[in-house]
Amino acid sequence: MQPRPQDRFSPEGTRDFGPVEQANRLAVCRTLHQLIDGYGYAAVGTPLFEYEWILEAGVSPKLGGSPVRFVEPDSGRVAVLRPDVTPQLARIAATQLNGHRRPLRLAYEAALFRRPHERARHARQTLQVGFECFGPRQVGIWVEALVLIKDALTQLAVAPIRIELGVPSVCDALLNSALKSARNEDPADLRLRQACIAALTHRDSARLEAIVATRPELAKLAEWGSPPVRAKDWLTSPEAQGAGAPDINALLNELPSDICDVTLVDLAQTFGLGVYNGPTFHAYAGSSALPVGRGGVYESAFGEPAVGFAFSVEALLAAGARAQPEARPHLIAGPGVSHGVLRQLRGTGMRVTQHFDEIGATPSEDRYADHSGNDFWYLDQSGPSLRLRAAANAEVFVVSADDVLTLQAVIADSRDAKDTACR
Repeated sequence: MQPRPQDRFSPEGTRDFGPVEQANRLAVCRTLHQLIDGYGYAAVGTPLFEYEWILEAGVSPKLGGSPVRFVEPDSGRVAVLRPDVTPQLARIAATQLNGHRRPLRLAYEAALFRRPHERARHARQTLQVGFECFGPRQVGIWVEALVLIKDALTQLAVAPIRIELGVPSVCDALLNSALKSARNEDPADLRLRQACIAALTHRDSARLEAIVATRPELAKLAEWGSPPVRAKDWLTSPEAQGAGAPDINALLNELPSDICDVTLVDLAQTFGLGVYNGPTFHAYAGSSALPVGRGGVYESAFGEPAVGFAFSVEALLAAGARAQPEARPHLIAGPGVSHGVLRQLRGTGMRVTQHFDEIGATPSEDRYADHSGNDFWYLDQSGPSLRLRAAANAEVFVVSADDVLTLQAVIADSRDAKDTACR
Protein backbone atom coordinates (compact mmCIF):
# COMPACT_ATOMS: atom_id res chain seq x y z
CA MET A 1 0.00 0.00 0.00
CA GLN A 2 1.45 3.33 -1.06
CA PRO A 3 0.76 6.19 1.38
CA ARG A 4 -0.86 9.31 0.01
CA PRO A 5 -0.11 12.83 1.30
CA GLN A 6 -3.68 13.26 2.52
CA ASP A 7 -3.68 9.99 4.46
CA ARG A 8 -3.14 9.91 8.19
CA PHE A 9 -1.82 6.64 9.57
CA SER A 10 -1.86 7.49 13.29
CA PRO A 11 -4.93 8.49 15.33
CA GLU A 12 -5.67 12.15 15.97
CA GLY A 13 -3.65 13.49 18.87
CA THR A 14 -0.89 10.89 18.54
CA ARG A 15 2.30 10.94 16.51
CA ASP A 16 5.39 9.00 15.58
CA PHE A 17 8.90 9.87 16.76
CA GLY A 18 11.90 9.49 14.47
CA PRO A 19 15.35 8.31 15.58
CA VAL A 20 16.59 11.77 16.66
CA GLU A 21 13.45 12.66 18.63
CA GLN A 22 13.20 9.26 20.26
CA ALA A 23 16.88 9.30 21.24
CA ASN A 24 16.29 12.66 22.95
CA ARG A 25 13.14 11.40 24.68
CA LEU A 26 14.91 8.31 25.97
CA ALA A 27 17.87 10.37 27.16
CA VAL A 28 15.59 12.75 29.12
CA CYS A 29 13.71 9.82 30.65
CA ARG A 30 16.97 8.08 31.60
CA THR A 31 18.30 11.24 33.27
CA LEU A 32 15.07 11.69 35.25
CA HIS A 33 14.97 8.04 36.30
CA GLN A 34 18.57 8.09 37.50
CA LEU A 35 17.99 11.22 39.54
CA ILE A 36 14.70 10.03 41.05
CA ASP A 37 16.25 6.66 41.85
CA GLY A 38 19.03 8.51 43.68
CA TYR A 39 16.40 9.84 46.10
CA GLY A 40 15.30 6.32 46.99
CA TYR A 41 12.23 5.99 44.76
CA ALA A 42 11.45 2.49 43.42
CA ALA A 43 10.10 2.26 39.87
CA VAL A 44 6.76 0.51 39.32
CA GLY A 45 4.57 -0.13 36.27
CA THR A 46 0.84 0.41 35.88
CA PRO A 47 -1.78 -0.76 33.34
CA LEU A 48 -2.55 1.24 30.23
CA PHE A 49 -6.22 1.34 31.24
CA GLU A 50 -8.11 1.11 34.52
CA TYR A 51 -11.67 0.70 35.68
CA GLU A 52 -13.35 4.06 35.67
CA TRP A 53 -14.01 4.25 39.40
CA ILE A 54 -10.31 3.87 40.29
CA LEU A 55 -9.24 6.84 38.20
CA GLU A 56 -12.22 9.06 38.95
CA ALA A 57 -11.86 8.45 42.69
CA GLY A 58 -8.50 10.17 42.71
CA VAL A 59 -8.52 12.75 39.92
CA SER A 60 -10.98 15.51 39.11
CA PRO A 61 -12.11 15.86 35.46
CA LYS A 62 -10.11 19.09 35.15
CA LEU A 63 -6.98 17.41 36.43
CA GLY A 64 -7.20 14.38 34.19
CA GLY A 65 -8.70 15.95 31.10
CA SER A 66 -11.73 14.26 29.56
CA PRO A 67 -10.98 10.52 29.80
CA VAL A 68 -11.20 8.18 26.82
CA ARG A 69 -13.75 5.60 27.96
CA PHE A 70 -14.70 2.20 26.54
CA VAL A 71 -16.46 -0.97 27.66
CA GLU A 72 -14.06 -3.75 28.52
CA PRO A 73 -15.25 -6.77 26.46
CA ASP A 74 -14.49 -9.44 29.08
CA SER A 75 -16.20 -7.85 32.07
CA GLY A 76 -18.64 -5.41 30.47
CA ARG A 77 -17.41 -2.72 32.87
CA VAL A 78 -16.46 0.81 31.86
CA ALA A 79 -12.70 1.25 31.57
CA VAL A 80 -10.61 4.36 30.96
CA LEU A 81 -7.32 4.92 29.15
CA ARG A 82 -5.27 6.38 31.96
CA PRO A 83 -5.30 10.20 31.95
CA ASP A 84 -3.17 10.20 35.09
CA VAL A 85 -0.99 7.73 37.02
CA THR A 86 -1.51 9.09 40.55
CA PRO A 87 -4.69 7.06 41.31
CA GLN A 88 -3.00 3.91 40.04
CA LEU A 89 -0.04 4.38 42.35
CA ALA A 90 -2.42 5.09 45.22
CA ARG A 91 -4.10 1.76 44.49
CA ILE A 92 -0.75 -0.06 44.48
CA ALA A 93 0.25 1.60 47.75
CA ALA A 94 -3.07 0.66 49.38
CA THR A 95 -3.13 -2.96 48.16
CA GLN A 96 -0.01 -4.95 47.31
CA LEU A 97 2.32 -2.51 49.10
CA ASN A 98 0.02 -1.81 52.03
CA GLY A 99 2.34 -3.54 54.50
CA HIS A 100 5.50 -1.74 53.36
CA ARG A 101 7.11 0.77 55.67
CA ARG A 102 6.21 4.41 55.16
CA PRO A 103 7.15 6.76 53.69
CA LEU A 104 6.72 4.68 50.53
CA ARG A 105 8.50 6.21 47.52
CA LEU A 106 7.35 5.10 44.06
CA ALA A 107 8.46 6.27 40.61
CA TYR A 108 7.02 5.68 37.15
CA GLU A 109 7.19 6.37 33.43
CA ALA A 110 3.91 6.27 31.55
CA ALA A 111 2.09 7.35 28.41
CA LEU A 112 -1.16 9.18 29.19
CA PHE A 113 -4.25 9.68 27.06
CA ARG A 114 -6.47 12.73 27.49
CA ARG A 115 -9.23 14.54 25.63
CA PRO A 116 -8.75 18.21 26.57
CA HIS A 117 -11.69 20.40 27.51
CA GLU A 118 -10.64 23.08 25.06
CA ARG A 119 -11.70 23.25 21.41
CA ALA A 120 -9.50 20.33 20.43
CA ARG A 121 -11.62 17.31 21.29
CA HIS A 122 -9.27 14.66 19.96
CA ALA A 123 -7.28 12.24 22.10
CA ARG A 124 -3.86 13.45 23.15
CA GLN A 125 -0.96 11.22 24.11
CA THR A 126 1.77 12.50 26.41
CA LEU A 127 4.72 10.93 28.21
CA GLN A 128 5.37 11.51 31.90
CA VAL A 129 8.09 10.57 34.34
CA GLY A 130 7.12 11.14 37.95
CA PHE A 131 7.29 10.17 41.59
CA GLU A 132 4.84 9.80 44.49
CA CYS A 133 5.59 9.50 48.19
CA PHE A 134 2.95 7.95 50.47
CA GLY A 135 3.09 8.27 54.23
CA PRO A 136 2.78 10.73 57.11
CA ARG A 137 2.12 14.36 56.22
CA GLN A 138 5.61 15.80 56.73
CA VAL A 139 6.99 19.14 55.56
CA GLY A 140 10.42 17.54 55.15
CA ILE A 141 9.11 15.29 52.38
CA TRP A 142 7.61 18.30 50.59
CA VAL A 143 10.96 20.05 50.77
CA GLU A 144 12.70 16.96 49.40
CA ALA A 145 10.29 16.93 46.45
CA LEU A 146 11.10 20.55 45.58
CA VAL A 147 14.84 19.90 45.85
CA LEU A 148 14.44 16.92 43.52
CA ILE A 149 12.50 19.03 41.02
CA LYS A 150 15.16 21.76 41.04
CA ASP A 151 17.98 19.19 40.70
CA ALA A 152 16.25 17.57 37.73
CA LEU A 153 15.75 20.82 35.84
CA THR A 154 19.33 21.86 36.56
CA GLN A 155 20.68 18.55 35.30
CA LEU A 156 18.58 18.82 32.13
CA ALA A 157 20.08 22.28 31.50
CA VAL A 158 16.79 24.12 31.13
CA ALA A 159 16.92 27.74 32.22
CA PRO A 160 15.73 29.95 33.67
CA ILE A 161 14.01 27.77 36.26
CA ARG A 162 10.89 28.90 38.12
CA ILE A 163 8.86 26.98 40.68
CA GLU A 164 5.45 28.28 41.70
CA LEU A 165 3.73 27.18 44.91
CA GLY A 166 -0.04 27.32 45.02
CA VAL A 167 -2.54 26.87 47.85
CA PRO A 168 -5.80 25.79 46.18
CA SER A 169 -7.03 24.33 49.47
CA VAL A 170 -7.25 27.87 50.93
CA CYS A 171 -9.33 29.07 47.98
CA ASP A 172 -11.45 25.91 48.15
CA ALA A 173 -12.19 26.54 51.85
CA LEU A 174 -13.23 30.13 51.17
CA LEU A 175 -15.54 29.17 48.30
CA ASN A 176 -17.08 26.32 50.28
CA SER A 177 -17.74 28.62 53.22
CA ALA A 178 -19.14 31.50 51.18
CA LEU A 179 -21.07 29.41 48.65
CA LYS A 180 -22.53 26.70 50.82
CA SER A 181 -25.41 26.10 48.48
CA ALA A 182 -22.96 25.24 45.70
CA ARG A 183 -22.28 21.99 47.51
CA ASN A 184 -25.98 21.23 47.07
CA GLU A 185 -25.54 21.97 43.37
CA ASP A 186 -27.49 25.21 43.42
CA PRO A 187 -27.11 26.39 39.78
CA ALA A 188 -26.53 30.05 40.62
CA ASP A 189 -23.82 29.40 43.21
CA LEU A 190 -22.22 26.74 41.02
CA ARG A 191 -21.94 29.32 38.22
CA LEU A 192 -20.53 31.88 40.65
CA ARG A 193 -17.97 29.36 41.90
CA GLN A 194 -16.80 28.68 38.36
CA ALA A 195 -16.67 32.43 37.66
CA CYS A 196 -14.45 32.93 40.73
CA ILE A 197 -12.10 30.17 39.63
CA ALA A 198 -11.91 31.49 36.07
CA ALA A 199 -11.26 35.06 37.26
CA LEU A 200 -8.43 33.89 39.53
CA THR A 201 -6.93 31.68 36.82
CA HIS A 202 -6.85 34.58 34.34
CA ARG A 203 -6.02 37.21 37.00
CA ASP A 204 -9.04 39.17 35.87
CA SER A 205 -9.01 41.89 38.56
CA ALA A 206 -12.04 43.69 37.12
CA ARG A 207 -14.10 40.52 37.27
CA LEU A 208 -12.90 39.75 40.80
CA GLU A 209 -13.84 43.22 41.99
CA ALA A 210 -17.28 42.86 40.41
CA ILE A 211 -17.80 39.56 42.21
CA VAL A 212 -16.69 41.00 45.56
CA ALA A 213 -19.03 43.97 45.09
CA THR A 214 -22.01 41.63 45.12
CA ARG A 215 -20.58 39.06 47.53
CA PRO A 216 -18.44 40.81 50.20
CA GLU A 217 -17.70 37.48 51.88
CA LEU A 218 -15.44 36.73 48.89
CA ALA A 219 -13.31 39.86 49.46
CA LYS A 220 -10.09 37.88 49.81
CA LEU A 221 -10.35 36.78 46.18
CA ALA A 222 -9.49 40.31 45.04
CA GLU A 223 -6.28 40.19 47.09
CA TRP A 224 -5.35 36.73 45.77
CA GLY A 225 -5.57 37.86 42.16
CA SER A 226 -2.36 39.88 42.50
CA PRO A 227 0.92 38.70 40.90
CA PRO A 228 2.93 35.90 42.59
CA VAL A 229 5.16 36.81 45.54
CA ARG A 230 8.80 35.78 45.72
CA ALA A 231 9.34 33.05 48.28
CA LYS A 232 12.01 35.04 50.12
CA ASP A 233 9.52 37.91 50.56
CA TRP A 234 6.44 35.84 51.31
CA LEU A 235 6.57 35.61 55.11
CA THR A 236 6.67 39.40 55.46
CA SER A 237 4.19 40.18 52.68
CA PRO A 238 0.59 41.43 53.17
CA GLU A 239 -0.61 38.42 51.17
CA ALA A 240 0.86 36.03 53.75
CA GLN A 241 -0.83 37.82 56.61
CA GLY A 242 -4.30 37.46 55.15
CA ALA A 243 -4.00 34.13 53.36
CA GLY A 244 -4.06 31.80 56.33
CA ALA A 245 -1.74 29.28 54.64
CA PRO A 246 0.32 27.66 57.43
CA ASP A 247 1.49 24.85 55.13
CA ILE A 248 3.21 27.34 52.82
CA ASN A 249 4.81 29.12 55.76
CA ALA A 250 6.14 25.87 57.22
CA LEU A 251 7.45 24.78 53.82
CA LEU A 252 9.28 28.04 53.13
CA ASN A 253 10.87 28.00 56.59
CA GLU A 254 12.66 24.76 55.69
CA LEU A 255 13.35 25.40 52.01
CA PRO A 256 17.06 25.71 51.05
CA SER A 257 18.10 29.18 49.91
CA ASP A 258 18.90 28.09 46.34
CA ILE A 259 15.34 26.75 45.96
CA CYS A 260 13.87 29.91 47.50
CA ASP A 261 15.73 31.97 44.90
CA VAL A 262 13.68 30.40 42.07
CA THR A 263 10.37 29.96 43.92
CA LEU A 264 7.23 32.11 43.93
CA VAL A 265 3.97 31.80 45.87
CA ASP A 266 0.85 32.21 43.74
CA LEU A 267 -2.45 32.53 45.60
CA ALA A 268 -4.32 32.64 42.29
CA GLN A 269 -3.26 29.10 41.44
CA THR A 270 -6.44 27.01 41.25
CA PHE A 271 -5.01 23.88 39.62
CA GLY A 272 -6.24 20.82 41.52
CA LEU A 273 -8.94 22.69 43.39
CA GLY A 274 -10.77 20.14 45.53
CA VAL A 275 -8.05 17.53 45.00
CA TYR A 276 -4.89 18.92 46.60
CA ASN A 277 -5.19 19.62 50.32
CA GLY A 278 -1.74 21.20 50.64
CA PRO A 279 0.72 23.17 48.52
CA THR A 280 0.82 22.56 44.78
CA PHE A 281 4.02 22.71 42.72
CA HIS A 282 4.33 24.03 39.18
CA ALA A 283 7.72 24.00 37.47
CA TYR A 284 8.56 26.28 34.54
CA ALA A 285 11.69 26.41 32.43
CA GLY A 286 12.98 28.49 29.57
CA SER A 287 10.59 30.94 27.94
CA SER A 288 7.62 28.57 27.84
CA ALA A 289 4.40 29.79 29.48
CA LEU A 290 3.34 26.19 30.06
CA PRO A 291 4.65 24.16 33.01
CA VAL A 292 7.19 21.41 32.38
CA GLY A 293 5.77 19.54 35.37
CA ARG A 294 3.33 19.81 38.22
CA GLY A 295 2.14 18.09 41.37
CA GLY A 296 1.60 18.74 45.03
CA VAL A 297 0.32 17.52 48.38
CA TYR A 298 -2.92 15.54 48.52
CA GLU A 299 -4.75 12.67 50.17
CA SER A 300 -5.18 9.57 48.03
CA ALA A 301 -8.56 8.06 47.26
CA PHE A 302 -7.65 5.40 49.82
CA GLY A 303 -7.20 7.96 52.58
CA GLU A 304 -3.41 8.12 52.71
CA PRO A 305 -1.42 11.40 52.75
CA ALA A 306 0.88 11.77 49.75
CA VAL A 307 2.98 14.17 47.72
CA GLY A 308 3.86 13.72 44.07
CA PHE A 309 5.13 15.37 40.93
CA ALA A 310 5.07 14.55 37.21
CA PHE A 311 7.51 15.81 34.58
CA SER A 312 6.15 16.21 31.04
CA VAL A 313 8.81 14.88 28.69
CA GLU A 314 7.37 16.76 25.70
CA ALA A 315 7.28 20.04 27.64
CA LEU A 316 10.86 19.55 28.84
CA LEU A 317 12.10 18.98 25.29
CA ALA A 318 10.16 22.03 24.06
CA ALA A 319 11.85 24.06 26.82
CA GLY A 320 15.26 22.97 25.53
CA ALA A 321 16.08 20.08 27.86
CA ARG A 322 19.43 18.55 26.98
CA ALA A 323 20.37 15.07 28.11
CA GLN A 324 23.30 13.32 26.49
CA PRO A 325 22.17 10.10 24.79
CA GLU A 326 24.10 7.05 25.91
CA ALA A 327 27.16 6.90 23.66
CA ARG A 328 28.45 3.49 22.58
CA PRO A 329 31.00 2.57 19.91
CA HIS A 330 29.22 1.64 16.69
CA LEU A 331 30.92 -0.92 14.53
CA ILE A 332 29.86 -1.41 10.93
CA ALA A 333 31.00 -4.94 10.12
CA GLY A 334 31.53 -6.36 6.66
CA PRO A 335 29.71 -9.49 5.47
CA GLY A 336 32.78 -11.63 6.12
CA VAL A 337 32.92 -11.04 9.86
CA SER A 338 31.88 -14.22 11.67
CA HIS A 339 28.84 -14.39 13.88
CA GLY A 340 31.00 -15.52 16.78
CA VAL A 341 33.03 -12.29 16.64
CA LEU A 342 29.89 -10.16 16.26
CA ARG A 343 28.26 -11.78 19.28
CA GLN A 344 31.38 -11.21 21.40
CA LEU A 345 31.49 -7.55 20.41
CA ARG A 346 27.80 -7.02 21.17
CA GLY A 347 28.34 -8.77 24.48
CA THR A 348 30.85 -6.06 25.44
CA GLY A 349 28.19 -3.38 25.01
CA MET A 350 29.13 -2.21 21.52
CA ARG A 351 26.56 -1.50 18.83
CA VAL A 352 27.31 -3.66 15.79
CA THR A 353 25.59 -3.40 12.41
CA GLN A 354 26.55 -5.88 9.70
CA HIS A 355 26.83 -4.46 6.20
CA PHE A 356 25.68 -6.92 3.50
CA ASP A 357 26.18 -4.94 0.28
CA GLU A 358 28.40 -6.19 -2.50
CA ILE A 359 32.03 -6.90 -1.70
CA GLY A 360 34.24 -3.85 -2.03
CA ALA A 361 31.43 -1.34 -1.44
CA THR A 362 32.11 1.22 1.27
CA PRO A 363 29.22 1.57 3.72
CA SER A 364 28.05 5.10 4.36
CA GLU A 365 28.24 6.39 7.92
CA ASP A 366 25.04 8.38 7.37
CA ARG A 367 23.23 5.20 6.42
CA TYR A 368 23.86 3.71 9.84
CA ALA A 369 23.79 6.88 11.91
CA ASP A 370 21.88 6.50 15.18
CA HIS A 371 22.18 10.17 16.14
CA SER A 372 23.55 9.30 19.59
CA GLY A 373 27.01 10.76 19.21
CA ASN A 374 28.56 7.32 18.83
CA ASP A 375 32.01 6.75 17.39
CA PHE A 376 31.91 4.87 14.08
CA TRP A 377 34.33 2.11 13.16
CA TYR A 378 34.54 -0.18 10.16
CA LEU A 379 35.41 -3.84 10.72
CA ASP A 380 36.36 -6.53 8.21
CA GLN A 381 37.60 -10.07 8.67
CA SER A 382 40.13 -11.91 6.54
CA GLY A 383 40.78 -15.40 7.78
CA PRO A 384 42.13 -15.25 11.32
CA SER A 385 42.56 -11.45 11.30
CA LEU A 386 40.24 -8.54 12.01
CA ARG A 387 40.87 -5.23 10.28
CA LEU A 388 39.55 -2.20 12.19
CA ARG A 389 39.38 1.32 10.79
CA ALA A 390 38.09 4.46 12.50
CA ALA A 391 35.54 6.37 10.43
CA ALA A 392 37.07 9.67 11.52
CA ASN A 393 40.49 8.93 9.99
CA ALA A 394 42.36 6.42 7.87
CA GLU A 395 44.20 4.72 10.73
CA VAL A 396 43.91 0.93 10.49
CA PHE A 397 44.42 -1.66 13.24
CA VAL A 398 44.82 -5.38 12.67
CA VAL A 399 44.14 -7.82 15.48
CA SER A 400 43.51 -11.54 15.77
CA ALA A 401 39.94 -12.73 15.43
CA ASP A 402 40.49 -14.61 18.68
CA ASP A 403 41.51 -11.43 20.49
CA VAL A 404 38.39 -9.30 20.74
CA LEU A 405 39.67 -7.79 23.99
CA THR A 406 42.55 -6.11 22.13
CA LEU A 407 40.11 -4.69 19.60
CA GLN A 408 38.00 -3.35 22.48
CA ALA A 409 41.08 -1.79 24.07
CA VAL A 410 42.04 -0.06 20.78
CA ILE A 411 38.59 1.57 20.61
CA ALA A 412 38.68 2.55 24.29
CA ASP A 413 42.14 4.13 23.93
CA SER A 414 40.99 6.08 20.90
CA ARG A 415 37.91 7.35 22.76
CA ASP A 416 40.02 8.37 25.76
CA ALA A 417 42.38 10.29 23.50
CA LYS A 418 39.43 12.00 21.80
CA ASP A 419 37.89 13.00 25.16
CA THR A 420 41.25 14.37 26.35
CA ALA A 421 41.63 16.42 23.16
CA CYS A 422 38.12 17.84 23.58
CA ARG A 423 38.89 18.96 27.11
